[in-house]
Amino acid sequence: MRTTRDEPSRRQRFEQLYSETRVSILGYLLRRVSDPTDAADLLAETYLVAWRKLDDVAKDDEARLWLYGVARRIASHHHRHERVEHGLAEALRADLGRQSAVMRTDRDVPFGDMISASLDRLKPSDREIIELSAWEQLTPAEIAAVIGMKSGAVRVRLHRIRNALRTELINAGYPRADPLERAG
Repeated sequence: MRTTRDEPSRRQRFEQLYSETRVSILGYLLRRVSDPTDAADLLAETYLVAWRKLDDVAKDDEARLWLYGVARRIASHHHRHERVEHGLAEALRADLGRQSAVMRTDRDVPFGDMISASLDRLKPSDREIIELSAWEQLTPAEIAAVIGMKSGAVRVRLHRIRNALRTELINAGYPRADPLERAG
């Protein structure tokens, strides 16, 4: 479709539509969402649809009504998405609550408080390494990939961290038990 001198260009038509309707469509959206930034995002989505379908948009006051319809559908989709997201977040919170009760059994393990205190005294980087090893069951090579170190350096640090924890726990009264002693 070729434009004549009398017919505004596609861009000019869009800019005119935007300038004539932006305030009313934004007001409509602001009244339908709780967060003004969401309204701004929904406004952008509305005008993106308008740009894509500009050739199908009426050239009179019907365009404004059409934009209200688009904004309504986009806001409705936003609310549906929010409900699903909220439901998933609630399910995740409940699941994490159940898992954390199972995973953090420090109080149920003999000397669990002592172990937790020893871990808390580690430098954050050392604690991360030991937790990735003990709780996540990652190998030194896998830990190295996660934290961006060489696997040899991780092996050395793991050895030092374990020795330091072992010494601290023994000094604090944790019973020294070698697995080989129990087996024999």
